[in-house]
Amino acid sequence: MRFYRGSGELQEKIEKSVLTLGNFDGVHLGHQYIFQRVIEESKELGCTSIVYTFEPHPLKVLQPKRLFPLITTLEEKKKIIEGAGIDILICENFTEEFALKSPFDFVKEILHQRLKAKEILIGPDYRFGMKREGDADLLKTLGEKWGIEIRVLDNVKLDGVDVRSTTIRNYIQTGRVKEASRFLGRSYSLEGEVIKGKARGKNLGIPTANLRPNKELFPSSGIFAVWVFFRGQQLSGLLNIGTNPTFKDQVLSLEVYILDFQGEIYGENLKIAFIEKLRDEKAFPNANALVEQIQRDIVKAREVLRESH
Repeated sequence: MRFYRGSGELQEKIEKSVLTLGNFDGVHLGHQYIFQRVIEESKELGCTSIVYTFEPHPLKVLQPKRLFPLITTLEEKKKIIEGAGIDILICENFTEEFALKSPFDFVKEILHQRLKAKEILIGPDYRFGMKREGDADLLKTLGEKWGIEIRVLDNVKLDGVDVRSTTIRNYIQTGRVKEASRFLGRSYSLEGEVIKGKARGKNLGIPTANLRPNKELFPSSGIFAVWVFFRGQQLSGLLNIGTNPTFKDQVLSLEVYILDFQGEIYGENLKIAFIEKLRDEKAFPNANALVEQIQRDIVKAREVLRESH
């Protein structure tokens, strides 16, 4: 896959293309279905397959004060789209100036003149152009003018529920990580640098690694069975998200206990894949009661992770 940071950076001549465009946060099963269809159509028509997206996410530019945690980083998005088999990924630099581009100019200048689109596949909720005033119907009208066929695909459903980024985001924030993973087609994950904590876990005989996560999106609180990826190893883990109410802390923290592992890993980077929520965080009457519960959590985590293989 070739990657370009903006359509203006294209270093190859495109004769004709089949493409899809959108934010694709999460690159979930619905997005993956669209990519498959783009690839199938491009092969049938002898075209280049293209995914056209934006960085940063438009809401980060247009509504900077709004809390809008993203499901995927740009690097994750690139890796998943490349794995799907797309020829070209274009990540347009989204700015306030770009947001002022009218739907007419967007279709004419970028989709028609630069990308030579012959066919565009989108989901039913797609919006584009200044103030999101462009919808599927407008895109079809403009497509006819420039000889572009527009195909609107139905949303993918699981158990009767539309697979959508908003739904997945809500699942993750409320700790329903198993449901989120089903909709994503993979375990939800984040990465984090190991930083120094209060060393309580070590004193309790259960040393934990405090993480500085690379994402804003993670469950609000709870105890989770997780896979920990470190230097090529896949290790079993127990992750606590919360404020440690037993010790009356006030600051939210992410702490992972890596099962069957010893060693200093301060400053290292860990990848955490969420598998299942085990329980809510709660206060215990004393440290011994907390340790007893954690031991039960470890037994449950081993069982859950063994079944997830």
